[in-house]
Amino acid sequence: MSEKINGFLNIKKPRGWTTYDCVRHVKKTLNVEKVGHAGNLDPHATGVVVIGIGKATKLLPYVMELEKVYIADVKLGILTDTWDITGEVIQRKEIPEFSKEKLEKIIKEFEGEIEQVPPPYSAVRKGGKRLYELARQGILVTPKSKKVFIKQINLLDIRKNGFTMRVTCSKGTYIRALAKDIAEKLGTLGVIENLLRERVGHFYIKESIDPNNDLIQNLKPLEYGVLHFGEVSLKNEAVSNFEKGVPVPFSSFIRFSANLKRFSFVRVYDENKNFIGIGQIDVDFLNPRKVFSKIEEIENSED
Repeated sequence: MSEKINGFLNIKKPRGWTTYDCVRHVKKTLNVEKVGHAGNLDPHATGVVVIGIGKATKLLPYVMELEKVYIADVKLGILTDTWDITGEVIQRKEIPEFSKEKLEKIIKEFEGEIEQVPPPYSAVRKGGKRLYELARQGILVTPKSKKVFIKQINLLDIRKNGFTMRVTCSKGTYIRALAKDIAEKLGTLGVIENLLRERVGHFYIKESIDPNNDLIQNLKPLEYGVLHFGEVSLKNEAVSNFEKGVPVPFSSFIRFSANLKRFSFVRVYDENKNFIGIGQIDVDFLNPRKVFSKIEEIENSED
């Protein structure tokens, strides 16, 4: 079992694989135990799955917060029990004639913060079980609605019985629910026919790899997962305090990114540009949050 492998992989999930299939594949291929992912992707969907290995699993919560971009083909006129094309058709409805302008106006109504009811076949938990597990037992639960944020929706193509859109959104957004809700606004039904996750933050589909590629050769370093944070470099005498979880004063900074704000997270380096962890800016101090020293790892509460 190798404990020296730490970093991120940008895997292009094949259709039919679950997200955990990707995790299991990495564990087996690299003979490592600590492997996690930064967000589920439906088995029917393809695209970017971010995998963290070893110490990188500690940074996955920061990657999960990044915005996601999807390209979705929506098929109109039917509704399935899974709200995608793989499910059993439970309802059909005529598709009214609609113009591109009308559809564009409707999808813009879904931009911003919206209330969304997750699909009955989803990873939402109810009584300790996933909803898709309950659904497979014949128990259909209607989950509570939740707030999600849709930054932008662009209409890419329009067909007689469907359309294609690109959606930029927050974590936790169900594109299947979005497609169903848009179809209802059009006066019909709708399910996801194809779904591609194009991007997770700075992890792009064009840089993703097939799971059968050389994983070690494509492993990205620990700090790659948090490139969206600013950075701070510390004087050597402050590094030991940071590694012990002791707040260090701003006077210990050698270099730092412009426009750092209070409570923002930063990547922290020593004088030799070695990545040593994540800190959080306070009034006059940098508080250690995740520490990766050469000798040991000290995890500090963010609360």
